[in-house]
Amino acid sequence: MQVQGATQTWTFQYPLTLEVEVERGAWQSISTGEFRIYNLAPSTRSDIYQNWLDQGEFRSITLRAGYLSWITVNGPPNFQSLPLIFKGNIKQAYSKREGSSWVTTISAWDGGFAVTQGDTYVPFPADAKLEDIVNGLIDKMPNVTLGYLDPLLTSDNIRGVSPVGSPWDKLTQIAAQIYADVYIDVEKVYFVAKGQPVPGLTGGLGVISSEQGLLDTPMKQGITVSFEMLFEPRVTVGQALVLQSLEKVNNGTYTVVGIDHRGTISGAVGGDMRTKLTCSQPQGYQASGAIQ
Repeated sequence: MQVQGATQTWTFQYPLTLEVEVERGAWQSISTGEFRIYNLAPSTRSDIYQNWLDQGEFRSITLRAGYLSWITVNGPPNFQSLPLIFKGNIKQAYSKREGSSWVTTISAWDGGFAVTQGDTYVPFPADAKLEDIVNGLIDKMPNVTLGYLDPLLTSDNIRGVSPVGSPWDKLTQIAAQIYADVYIDVEKVYFVAKGQPVPGLTGGLGVISSEQGLLDTPMKQGITVSFEMLFEPRVTVGQALVLQSLEKVNNGTYTVVGIDHRGTISGAVGGDMRTKLTCSQPQGYQASGAIQ
């Protein structure tokens, strides 16, 4: 974990005791992370502190996680090679004593600074392409970049667009009008046809079954299925995966639309980390619409 403090960026790595709650998703709400780190030095705690009212100051936070067996094959552990499960900015950070321990709590969001601090007045001509509009709006959002713009998304009837105010608000309005998903994941903006996966985004894991850590029977409702598994940091929002469970009615190819990592990583106490995935069937959506 890397945390930007007032004077320097701090790196914390295993062994440590860290409680994690990360929620990421392909929806318009901002992905969040809550982290509790035990027994940092007083000077470190002081430097990391951030008042929740100081939202105009960008301080970054990233978390990579995985299993020691992934990074200890040859030579010393390389923690930077672990999957990135959260990247964003700090909303609030504070420390307090709990029993015999000092606990530092960091609340963060992914793209939150870009959403709250972005501002624009960028007129577009009547014949502007969707690509130009999306890129123009993202350029006005600090600390995020374009991750993917679905080339199948077009608008033949587009008229002049003169967005004023929040670029994110305008992006979400456009997405709704052309039946698309727009979301931010690890500080990248994705603009994709409704329910469709991002091509080439695999997360290093294409199949979920009991062999990959599936713990319970998936729960399917309509075109959506959710299930819990052992901690799986390789999976990525927007990727396609194949679900293989004993209850075959749940099986098929899905798009990952939600990731929930929760638990404790610790070299001192027993920890339990799990991942809950929410997925949808791409064929359950029909793309249509135009920007109005």
